[in-house]
Amino acid sequence: MVDTSYLWHVRLGHVHYKRLETMSKDGLIPSFNMNINKCNTCMEATPEICRSKRGRIAKSFGPDFHTYLVEGSRDGCEKFYPYCFHIDEDPKTFDETMKSHDSSFWKEAVNDEMDSIMGNNTWVLADLPRGCKPLGFKWIFKKKMKV
Repeated sequence: MVDTSYLWHVRLGHVHYKRLETMSKDGLIPSFNMNINKCNTCMEATPEICRSKRGRIAKSFGPDFHTYLVEGSRDGCEKFYPYCFHIDEDPKTFDETMKSHDSSFWKEAVNDEMDSIMGNNTWVLADLPRGCKPLGFKWIFKKKMKV
């Protein structure tokens, strides 16, 4: 039985070196020499490692963040620097939001969201029927640091 992968390679003209040797021994093809001369200089040369020459610029995250970087190597950390992150928690209630120093930004975010909802006709405002309670809500807004 013929191996299908072997048959496929033979049809495409891909012949392995061992198969060529066998065919040469059987007299199907003339003998051949497979001595490939490799350039020793090319084989011994080591590739040059390119390093970036661009200067590194420290990122600024504003006055609320104090960052210190750690320089590392394969042997371990060479220099240690203290680090401290000051991150304000998102307000949990409406009252907390209105008392925070970012209240104007929260109001703007809510107004933008409401304009988007009304513009897309997602909601239709209607009067509340008698005897019905309004739906509850959940505070869903978060601070987006990368905007």
